Amino acid sequence: MKTIDSECWNTARRFANQPELALPRLGFGFSSALDGNLTQDGLWTYEWNADEVRSTEMAKPRRGEKRRVPYGRSDEQNRLVAMESRSDLPASVTRQRLEFAYDSRSRRIEKTVKEYDSGTSTWTSTAQIKFLYDGWNLLAEYDALNSDTMIRSHVWGLDLSGTPQGVGGVGGLLWSSHLSDDYAPGFDANGNIIVWVDLSDGSLAGTAEYGAFGETLALSGVSADLPFGFSTKYEDFESALLYYGYRFYSPGTGRWPNRDPIGIDGGLNEYGMLNNDPLNWVDLYGLKQYNLKYDLAPSASFLTGAKSATGFSDIMADVESKIDKKYSEDGEDPCNCIESIKIGGHGGPGLFFGDGDSMSNDNTISNHDFNNHNRIKGRGENQRANHTHQNVAFMNQLAAYMCKGGTIEIIACELCAGDEGDEFTGHMEDIFGEGNFKGYDEPVKWGPFGVSEHPNKEPKK
Repeated sequence: MKTIDSECWNTARRFANQPELALPRLGFGFSSALDGNLTQDGLWTYEWNADEVRSTEMAKPRRGEKRRVPYGRSDEQNRLVAMESRSDLPASVTRQRLEFAYDSRSRRIEKTVKEYDSGTSTWTSTAQIKFLYDGWNLLAEYDALNSDTMIRSHVWGLDLSGTPQGVGGVGGLLWSSHLSDDYAPGFDANGNIIVWVDLSDGSLAGTAEYGAFGETLALSGVSADLPFGFSTKYEDFESALLYYGYRFYSPGTGRWPNRDPIGIDGGLNEYGMLNNDPLNWVDLYGLKQYNLKYDLAPSASFLTGAKSATGFSDIMADVESKIDKKYSEDGEDPCNCIESIKIGGHGGPGLFFGDGDSMSNDNTISNHDFNNHNRIKGRGENQRANHTHQNVAFMNQLAAYMCKGGTIEIIACELCAGDEGDEFTGHMEDIFGEGNFKGYDEPVKWGPFGVSEHPNKEPKK
């Protein structure tokens, strides 16, 4: 077994043959920019694409307005775009530069590794990896310097939440393919990969051990070649940073190199990892995305595992207690957002309602409400008119808190049936985006403990 000194946290693989160079020399400290981003440590300098930090808190815009940058956020989403070996490292150390590219969802789609030639004072690319995703789960890595030849592929199942990506894929990796061989991971209770099994013969192919904050203590076999490990997150071999999606995590220091995107809402220590308790908690992407369930028909025990609510106002109050109402200027997702929301209740063609008097409470919405919304808006013709306006406004407000591609599913009998149901579906897709609304055009299937989350047919698309 190859044992790694835990103090050599970010150079274990890179300096495997030069152990005397693995530790930074005394006197090398940490430096940060005014926006709080780490700019250097004992071995690396860091570059970010953040603009200046704005000093004024902005209010949440009305729908249709341009979203503005609040305090602590930047135009450029605060992404790490490059790391470079310090120029004052020993001459025997090969200096490296890592460059990263991202898509609009903050997913890293490319990593370029360069080495410095001191003789010519130039950087030469030695590796360029492209990344392909399904949501946030990494599916494949390709060698851009070798005609996009596949390096590794990864297959995913259900993560610790029992859903495909409910907790960011933690514990959900089924197997990885590397050099024409397939390996299946074995996990501990927190979704950390501790063994790899060769699927060709069932033999043990590798093991891994971690410290309390995810720092690698020991590796054997293919564990040194496969990038997933602690919390089923991708590790950059060159730096030992773990890629969580919106941020990188440094296991050796037990901290994030940049501030929490949700500010102190995530805790007073904006650089701390899970309140210094990663043994008992997991982090999804370096921020929070929610999968929510609400039940407007609790008298019927309608939607199992859901939070009871008497109306849309109750749902919105709970949503706003979770969602950080801060947006970027270009209309990107809020720091926290809703990945999926399910609302259960009663229904009919083009009509959804909860328990009680559906004509007077704020727990009903119909196709006619959408059609009449502009006519009665602000006129307060009667109680019903006011509630119609409020409930359509609720849907618009809820849409503002959804992640990109986030889905809303209304579980109610025959909601999407007939012409009324088709119109209702169209109105909801106008608000939440095409394909992001799910409803049913037949009765849902009742189970022994309330309604099943798997009705007798798929949601009507």
